[in-house]
Amino acid sequence: MMPSREIVIGGGLSAVLYAYNTDSVLLRSDDDGPSPFDFFESDIDLSAYHIAASKFELHSNSDYKVIGAPKRDLWERLSFIKSVSGGVPFTDKVTAIRIDRDTKLVTVSSPGTSTDLVYDKLRVFDDKNLHGISDLQNIFTPCENKKYKVLDWFDVRSGCRHKFDYISTDDDFVREMFFYPSERMDGNHDLKDLVIVSYLDREQLNSIEYSDTYARLKAKAIMKEHGIRGTRNGRDTKNPEKFKYYALRLESAHRDIYETEKNLYCDTEDIVFDTRTPEQILSQTPAIQSYSLNIHKGLVTL
Repeated sequence: MMPSREIVIGGGLSAVLYAYNTDSVLLRSDDDGPSPFDFFESDIDLSAYHIAASKFELHSNSDYKVIGAPKRDLWERLSFIKSVSGGVPFTDKVTAIRIDRDTKLVTVSSPGTSTDLVYDKLRVFDDKNLHGISDLQNIFTPCENKKYKVLDWFDVRSGCRHKFDYISTDDDFVREMFFYPSERMDGNHDLKDLVIVSYLDREQLNSIEYSDTYARLKAKAIMKEHGIRGTRNGRDTKNPEKFKYYALRLESAHRDIYETEKNLYCDTEDIVFDTRTPEQILSQTPAIQSYSLNIHKGLVTL
């Protein structure tokens, strides 16, 4: 049985950031972290985590969109530091977590074994695979209308050369389109693939009208509206000064789904359900001197 002061439950950036800043034990639930297209605002200072200030300008349909550092960079860095400093005892192998509030025990199940941890305080960021707290759930939680962030990835086979990095719309379905350097080709090139960001509820996720097929069709129409054309196909025989172009062609690669809203719970004397964003934790919970912090400093000065 392992004793612990405060135990943090969750695998997203908020959980990892809080555990790092407070030198707490982190029980990582099944979470792949922020999507590659989640960004901090450009004025967010991450120098305390040895991440240089970043300000990127994306050529968009409204001149330029300014973004800061990718949130995934911070998540990957702090996840690694917490792991090498021994602050993530079960890494990402946790299959279930059960809380016994009477005995103040957390039972962590991983493949082939289970371990009991004694806690003074629990801080829960994510209730995925978490058991023993159903009676604390707030009945006003809007579970039925929960929105999901959906990323549809496309390989652009025709129409991959153009000036745009970003296009936004006013619709939740195909809200944002990010054109990024294709990783399918090696070396320096100007070929771009596409990821589409949508915000859908559960009913829409199960509807064909909001599938990746319809996302592809809508994206092609938007690209045409902005003058993006397919691969050049020689000159027009009737007017040699004009070029001909193949049709736009997008091929679906895969779809990723992220929860954007959390179930709500009532806090107890020793269990806190933390719904803060990474930005709020950065401003409200500064990092304390710790073993993780010393390792971090040592690694960046090598």
